[in-house]
Amino acid sequence: MNMYNFTSTNSSEVCWKIIKYNRLSINKETIYRQFAEHPYPNSLMAIIDILEGYNIATNSYTIKSLEALKKYDKPKIVLVHINSESFFSVIYSISKESVIWYNPITHRQESVSFEDLKKIYAGIVTFIDVKDYIAEAEYENKYKRFFIKRVVEAIPAFIIIITILFIALSLLLSGTPIYLELYIGGVGIGSIICAILVHSEVNEYKSYIIEKLCPVGKIWDCSTVLKSSANNIYGVNWSTIGLAYFTGTLIVLACVGPTNLNYWRMAAYLNVITLPFIIYSLYYQIMIYRHWCIICLSILSILLYLFIISCLSGLLNLHLGIILNCFTPFVIVDLIVLWGSNMYKSLCEQNKKYNELFPYFNRVRFNKNVFYTLLDEYPLIEKVPLDMSINIGQSTAPTTILKICDPFCRSCSKSHIEMEKLYDNKNIFLQVIFYVSSKDNETKKNIIKLFFALKEKYGNQYMLQVLHDWYSQTDKNFEEFRKKYNDIDDKAINAQNNKITWLVQKNIELKIQYTPTFYINNHHMPDDFYSYNDFSSLFTDKN
Repeated sequence: MNMYNFTSTNSSEVCWKIIKYNRLSINKETIYRQFAEHPYPNSLMAIIDILEGYNIATNSYTIKSLEALKKYDKPKIVLVHINSESFFSVIYSISKESVIWYNPITHRQESVSFEDLKKIYAGIVTFIDVKDYIAEAEYENKYKRFFIKRVVEAIPAFIIIITILFIALSLLLSGTPIYLELYIGGVGIGSIICAILVHSEVNEYKSYIIEKLCPVGKIWDCSTVLKSSANNIYGVNWSTIGLAYFTGTLIVLACVGPTNLNYWRMAAYLNVITLPFIIYSLYYQIMIYRHWCIICLSILSILLYLFIISCLSGLLNLHLGIILNCFTPFVIVDLIVLWGSNMYKSLCEQNKKYNELFPYFNRVRFNKNVFYTLLDEYPLIEKVPLDMSINIGQSTAPTTILKICDPFCRSCSKSHIEMEKLYDNKNIFLQVIFYVSSKDNETKKNIIKLFFALKEKYGNQYMLQVLHDWYSQTDKNFEEFRKKYNDIDDKAINAQNNKITWLVQKNIELKIQYTPTFYINNHHMPDDFYSYNDFSSLFTDKN
């Protein structure tokens, strides 16, 4: 995890596996965000809510026999018990002897014997049907934004790699001794390993790279060593100190180049200072924790490697006066990198705490008693006459949502998608009126009058498709849209002028400052805490 991303959970991973397998146009970051914001993020409820948000049908059953699942060839979500813990998994296919499944422990798709899976199968299965799914809104644009974000996140790693290549190429072209190339190569590799450790530390070393590099067994366990109290000094993690040392050395040597050997000699002396850490780390791995950490041993090997290069090349030969002159740049750069690393970790940890607290906040936020108590504190308006609005549902429903929108507003178009999800909710009555002022152009007034003319002739139910067609357009052109309804003449449109007059006065009375604006049961929606994106959670039939 980093300062931008949401922590993955077993539920979010399983949900993403289903989406990825079916090649649906939904971004991974969007799914993980939705799980992080769900009141119960690591639950079957979250999986079902999020999949159904994209019109993906789900059906859960209790099926005790694993053999009974053989006749279902599509992937399905199952509950398994592993080491007294419950996990969700995906079964892709089942044969008489083996099962292709997603292993929630190793986080990989694997083949397991039928009998082994039968021992951990918990008897609960959820079937998925994606044939009528709805793609994520603005999927392509969001995918590009997420891709650019990933590239930006990788810039520090690119800088380290480019710096190593630049120095190596400079040394090669200048004809300098090969030991300088070997030395800078070791420093660069140390920088990359420490950067991986710092990045993984925020997520408690539960990263894909750590899992790949570090086997877990009787004598191998990176997690035990890296999470130990010995892995920090006065609250500063050794990986952060290592990153400051290796990266600081790399930056200074890149700046001075191969010609100023005094700085290279200074780097060799700094390496000597780090050698006691080898004894310290080995002592704790052997005597205290009795586990080996491959990444830790890699860092120790690099420190020893740099010392050997320094000895063989004669870099450990520098007078005291020169040492003091060369020492300052290393200290300054190392401290800057140390400060930057700690700031990065601090931001990541704050974001992680936010992610952990957000589901609890949403449990309170989506509580109906809390919502309606808060709603009562907001301004109350008079009911909007039915003939002055587009009406969806029964006016006797317990909850009325009034939407004030602009026909050409982009946010109004987005909110309309969320409104459509409530059409089948019999407990909701939707009213739509339009924002218009006396200063607005005739095009805006004409499209509003067309809406009311169509409502007057065909009724409110007909307007569901009309509004969908209008708000689904990227480029909203009244003249082109008008051609679809040639049966509505200019006389019928001009007959709606009284609606425009009423809307102008109503918007002045309500002091509308932005669109869309929502009123719930005639109270202004508490938009400091809620938005139209919350409607499906606030007004679901399940509540």
